[in-house]
Amino acid sequence: MLPERISNDLCSLREGEDRPALAVRMRVNGRRKKSHSFHRIMMRSAAKLSYQQAQAAIDGRRTTRPGRCWSRC
Repeated sequence: MLPERISNDLCSLREGEDRPALAVRMRVNGRRKKSHSFHRIMMRSAAKLSYQQAQAAIDGRRTTRPGRCWSRC
């Protein structure tokens, strides 16, 4: 397990806050990777979701929280 400060602060996505991240861009042709590059980026999460809410959104199911709509509402 990660220490609480890391899991709840430094490495946590926070709704509406800019957070540094590392992204990879990959070019693929069929089933083969042609190239890749890594990028340091800033991202902003639109919502703080539980693992279950995130999986539901990936699966295309509706996920809601009072007053908010995360996926196809």
